[in-house]
Amino acid sequence: MEKKYDTLLKKYFPLFQSTQSSLYFDYFNDIKSLSDYVDSEIITCQPYSLSSNRNWQKEKYIELFEYLLKTSDCSILLFGESCQRNDLQKLVVDKKRIINLAGKLSLKEVNYLLLKSKFYIGIDSAISHFAEKCNIKRIIIVGGGSFGINHPQSAFTNNNKNVKYIFNEVNCFGCNWICIQKLPYCITNVNTQQVIKHIRLLIGN
Repeated sequence: MEKKYDTLLKKYFPLFQSTQSSLYFDYFNDIKSLSDYVDSEIITCQPYSLSSNRNWQKEKYIELFEYLLKTSDCSILLFGESCQRNDLQKLVVDKKRIINLAGKLSLKEVNYLLLKSKFYIGIDSAISHFAEKCNIKRIIIVGGGSFGINHPQSAFTNNNKNVKYIFNEVNCFGCNWICIQKLPYCITNVNTQQVIKHIRLLIGN
């Protein structure tokens, strides 16, 4: 998987290569057009994958965002594809502090905002892998489809100080997203309080 991303990035985004990462990021050039988004602390989030069976429920995101808005002064920046813009807009419960950037950012700009984040929240997606390469604090709601495939089995032990993987363990882990259940319970049975608990652990509250 990492080699796949490397090949694409070398071809389309020939930026600075970090000595600590095999992916290509520009750590040094500030992006002036994004300055308005980082006047205060930010939380970055990619709520949805293009594969619907990897996604957490809308009402749980809304509950989580309402908690974050109430307990912090952070703005929440939402990442996604242009085709996801309308779905992400349904999560904007505060138009001043939740900003829908779906389809508006280059990879370089996403990288810049990740590095400025207090922490990142996401599902199993390319941006979550980029957040890993940035080594920022992150919460990943990840289902069992990726168990031992896109994410190593060791990742599910939550033993890294910068990352908390959240999932509901079921006996069909490792399905590679060929779900045999009525719903992907490995994700849909994760509740908001679990995520809030792990955020508190991650940021030391």
